[in-house]
Amino acid sequence: MELGDNKILNVGLLLVATLVVAKLKSALIMPKSNKRLPPVIESWPILGGLLRFLKGPMVMLREEYPMLGSVFTSKQLDPIQFLLQLRH
Repeated sequence: MELGDNKILNVGLLLVATLVVAKLKSALIMPKSNKRLPPVIESWPILGGLLRFLKGPMVMLREEYPMLGSVFTSKQLDPIQFLLQLRH
């Protein structure tokens, strides 16, 4: 393993460790909200929602609207909330 490869590995490990600590901090320390949140589209964590969204956002929205209503969340790299309005 070369010295440059070792630096990349160290940076990657540091990034992963930082993300894990930040997630634990937000889950354990931050107070939970009592607000009712919109329903979430069920998919594989992180990439599942993103892949489905990239295949066709309009198809995904049309499929989820009857089940979840006009306001729902798709968890991708960052959660995206959708507010749909039907035209009559």
